[in-house]
Amino acid sequence: MTLSFVPADAEITWNVDVISCGSKGCLVKIGDNRVSTTVTLGTIDKGQEIRVFIHSSQPGTHGFESGPASRNIYDQLAHAIVIQKMDKLSVAFEDTDGWGDHDFNDVVLELEGARMEAPFTGVPISPSAGSNFAFNPSGGVDVTPILVGDRSGASITLGEADGWQGTVDFDGHAPSAQLTYAVQSASGLPDLVASHTTSADGWTDLALSFPRATGRATLQVDAFLAGQKVASSQVQPGPDHSLTFAPLRFLDARKAKTITVRKSTLATTAGPISQERVGIATGATQGEITGFGNVSFDALELTFSDGGFPTSGFSEVSFSASPGASLTVEDDQSLSVFHQLHRALDGGVFEAGGGTLTLQHGVAADEDPGVAIALADVEAFDLTWSPFLPLGLTASGSSVEVNTRGTVKGVTDQDLGTLRVTQLTMADTDAEITADYSAIGSPTQRILLYDQGHLVADVTGHTGAAARALAWPTGIGKGNVILGSRVLYYSLPFPEDTWIRIPGGPWMRGDRLLVLAENPQADVDSLSQLSLRTTSLPPITLTGEAVTPVTP
Repeated sequence: MTLSFVPADAEITWNVDVISCGSKGCLVKIGDNRVSTTVTLGTIDKGQEIRVFIHSSQPGTHGFESGPASRNIYDQLAHAIVIQKMDKLSVAFEDTDGWGDHDFNDVVLELEGARMEAPFTGVPISPSAGSNFAFNPSGGVDVTPILVGDRSGASITLGEADGWQGTVDFDGHAPSAQLTYAVQSASGLPDLVASHTTSADGWTDLALSFPRATGRATLQVDAFLAGQKVASSQVQPGPDHSLTFAPLRFLDARKAKTITVRKSTLATTAGPISQERVGIATGATQGEITGFGNVSFDALELTFSDGGFPTSGFSEVSFSASPGASLTVEDDQSLSVFHQLHRALDGGVFEAGGGTLTLQHGVAADEDPGVAIALADVEAFDLTWSPFLPLGLTASGSSVEVNTRGTVKGVTDQDLGTLRVTQLTMADTDAEITADYSAIGSPTQRILLYDQGHLVADVTGHTGAAARALAWPTGIGKGNVILGSRVLYYSLPFPEDTWIRIPGGPWMRGDRLLVLAENPQADVDSLSQLSLRTTSLPPITLTGEAVTPVTP
């Protein structure tokens, strides 16, 4: 692989360094943007990042890095866009804080023999044959054709997830503009093909095809406005299993459309039936729902149930746009695993399969994996993961941190508190456990230690570190429990006979530690999100999740 300068007209002379070649960790000084230079980087493994840094000796300037906006601390903006051009990548920098003239042509590099795969949303996204990618400054990917007049498209790898949610920007103003999306089963057969086509008067037809439908079931069509169901209809599939809803008029055709694809199993007297749901957030829309009539709505939910569908998850979702129509995949995708939506944090990359979800490290060495899990307003949540490396084999400062958000006194999306487990130094064979409930006004904590279901320690009025343990926990729980009064807590399961010490007390064997908030200023109505972040740990594999609905 080679890297070359493309002549540019920047006012400032910029020096360019390649500071990372994936796992090779290379440092290559290219030169400056006044002299055409070509250097050889050698072979770069698939999925690895080439990280570029530009800097100048001119007074009043500072450097900019390629990659996410967080690397550019002065304005927190992405200063390099990447464009796929046949067998090369173009990396173009904007060299002014706040994006200046926003032309992204101040420093331009070309990588020969490279193709782009973008794990920018936690799941890999690749351009379809004949398509280009360009990372835009907002963090999304613009999908364009290599040759003018061709279709453009992208595919997103889902592994074996039970669903996916993401936002697609599609400009449907032009007559005959068409957005097509398809969902592929993990067993290799297509589950769904849908397309929106804009007619000359701006109306849009939505056509759906279920290639594997047996014809024994109906399609349930529900329309919503501001969260309230305004229409419900059932459509019998025809001989070709093609279903059309027309006309639908998107009042704001440029508005981003959020598309959700979910799979679930419904138990019936005739046996399990696989349900596939497609949700489309349309924005303000007027149209005709077959069998119901004209209606105003802002979201559609399409549910297809069939005993002939396998229960395996989805392997891929793909999009394509007709010639002349613009398509952007936004950086807000989520994978549904364990029937919860998961969004990657801090540059992490997902790998779903075998009923698990692994949080891989991002392409940059300084990015540790994290995940935010949407809980849909529940009372309690339990998460389990595969065992970590033993304490002492993990690095100094290794940690796992959990935070939850929820509804307090009717106010949504409130911080409920954080728990952290940390190996403080490389020499430690124990970990420190701390909790912070200040967000809900809890001044002290109650610490409970259990061993095989028996309470062996109970400490009230506690402040500071909650405990130390000779093993990493095997999961995390969060919710409400009745212990004399309704309280909020974190629950940490440990391997059997783990030695645990609450400060001021002796070392004791136990397998579950509860850290409860004492005397909080407000009760928590429900939990809406759990975030898990790690530092200096190998990839974590989530093996199970369970939620408890809010009781009346």
